[in-house]
Amino acid sequence: MSQQSKQQPLPTSESHHHASSRPRNPHSRNSRPQDSRSHGSRPQDSQAHDPQTAQRAAEAGETAGCAGGTDQAPTLSLMMQHVKECTGVARDNRHMTLDEPAIKRAAQDFHSQRLEKGLVEADGAWFASAVDEWMDALAGGEARLSEESLLHIVAGTRETLSMRDAMLVSVLCPLTRRSMKLLASDPHDVNSAKTVYDALNGVFRDPGTFPDATRCATGLRLFSVVVEAVPRKDRAHPLACVAYICWWMGFLDESRRCSDEALRIDPGCSLASIILTAAEFNVLPAWADSAVDERNAGDRQ
Repeated sequence: MSQQSKQQPLPTSESHHHASSRPRNPHSRNSRPQDSRSHGSRPQDSQAHDPQTAQRAAEAGETAGCAGGTDQAPTLSLMMQHVKECTGVARDNRHMTLDEPAIKRAAQDFHSQRLEKGLVEADGAWFASAVDEWMDALAGGEARLSEESLLHIVAGTRETLSMRDAMLVSVLCPLTRRSMKLLASDPHDVNSAKTVYDALNGVFRDPGTFPDATRCATGLRLFSVVVEAVPRKDRAHPLACVAYICWWMGFLDESRRCSDEALRIDPGCSLASIILTAAEFNVLPAWADSAVDERNAGDRQ
């Protein structure tokens, strides 16, 4: 991966200081791990490896759509089915992958375009069609991506992580097509930074922001399409995104499994490392943390 890609912001990395400028109180209800060294205990840490903790959180939010949304059709069992399908993908060798020489040629072409046109212009043109297909798939609920879009995604990700981040944020919260293209092409733009901040602020701090069950289910299937299509060495980043979505829905066991698999492939995948830390220390998204607290309070009454 190029030096440029290492400098690209991640949705949960320390580079977004506006989202969380310092580690929060390790005992606060919605504490957020900054990296593998800056986490802390929580009141529920004794249950960190208890699968029932995440299950209770998921059950409490089973009928919740995203904030302001009305689509509540998928049930917990349906979402779990999609999660299990995604977590099994990394070990399934039956699916065909993109041709490695073709990926290398595309990556070299992309690199040359970035040198010739500049990062923003080249990235915008490179990812435009893939963004359109991704947004159409999310809106239509069909996990289909063309071979060309998959090739641009995987070849582009070898050079920059901006498209990966845009795809993930688009699942966490609804984005306009324009916002996603801007996030994919110019992650340092002030509007891109605000988009990421708004998404993360709801995930980490607002107990009234819930996962959109339909959007998450489609997003999981879309990322599984990417995982199935790419060579094993390119699976770390889409698997880390699957881990993030699983964590967002409260499925800590599945999140831990996917992030661990991503790190086996690429130990330097910081997104997977952050999500694995969150899952291992039972750090839940704000909505799930609140749901567990309410359930526990009800049990004590």
